[in-house]
Parts: sequence; structure tokens; C-alpha cells
Amino acid sequence: MPGETVPTQIVTPPSENVARTSKEVVSIGAEVTHLFTVNITALLRPEQAFLYTNGTHVAAGCRGLIVSIAFYKPESPVPNYEIVPIGEHSPTIILADYVYVSNSLTLLVVKLSKVLHTVNPGTYTVVVWSGHLSNAVNVLECRAIVEQTKILFDDIEIRGKPVKISCSMAGKEDSAGYLTSLVCYYNL
Repeated sequence: MPGETVPTQIVTPPSENVARTSKEVVSIGAEVTHLFTVNITALLRPEQAFLYTNGTHVAAGCRGLIVSIAFYKPESPVPNYEIVPIGEHSPTIILADYVYVSNSLTLLVVKLSKVLHTVNPGTYTVVVWSGHLSNAVNVLECRAIVEQTKILFDDIEIRGKPVKISCSMAGKEDSAGYLTSLVCYYNL
């Protein structure tokens, strides 16, 4: 009928939805823009990691698999607190609020208030662990000063090379080529 508005469906070709490695950070930036503003491209160079806070969220990422962000008190061989992508919440375990995993990248984001509620004020060594629990690699280490209302990260050092993301098939680890779709979820 004349003057009637007809709804239009816009279909995006699958090739535009698939994030290529070189353009992956653009997809991540779009996904987390509502959480915080950070230039992920500048922070995430090949085989590196980052740890960042903007006053409302803490974010960590690496070109590989992140298994935890661990907070250690001085001289302690075991972490006092950990931020993990998936698992069971406990008094010392913080579940990430946002997890992004593709065939080459992991990004964890957690609300700063959640971290401050769990982690006691003080000075900690923070380590971003990559790989698998039995043979994790320290990819980033820094000092964290936790106060009542904020966390300050300083003396950030890139350490080991992140462990590539892999899929387990029939007891054998296989290349991440089998992980073709993006995994992205929120812990509510």
C-alpha cells in the first residue's frame, strides 16, 4: 500500500562475520566498547599480553589461552586470589564477567568492584598465566597496589610466549584450526 513502511532485513555475508586474525582486534573492540575504551591493537602485539584497568573494569588479553590472572602476596608460592575464565566461584576465585576466545586470542574482563570486593587491600604480584593448568606459562607479570576503591598496575613486564589455543580431540591436542567459531559469553 502507498505510504506503508516495509521492514527490511539486512543480511551480512558470513565472510564479514568471521574475524580474521589481522582484524580480530576490531571485533573485540566492537564487543567491549560498552565496557571500556582501550586501544587493543596497540596493547596486543603478536605473542604478547596486556593487563589494563580503566577505573570500572580490569581487562587482560593475550595471543593464546589465558587460564588465570593470579594475585600473589610477597614471598607466597601460591596465589591468594585468581580471576579465571570459567570455573566455580569461591572466596578466592573471581569469575570473569566477559570472556572472548577465538582460535588465536583470549580476552578476560571483570568488573573492578568485583575484584575490590574479593581482594584485600595491599601490594601483590600479579601474573597472567597462559596454557594449561599442568604446564602454564607466565606471560605477564606486574606489581599491583590494591586500595579500597582502585587498583594500580605498574612495573608491567612481558614474560614468556603465550601458549597457543588448542582443542582436545580423542585425548590428543590438535591445532586450533578446529576452533572455527568464536566463543563469547558473560558470567551473570
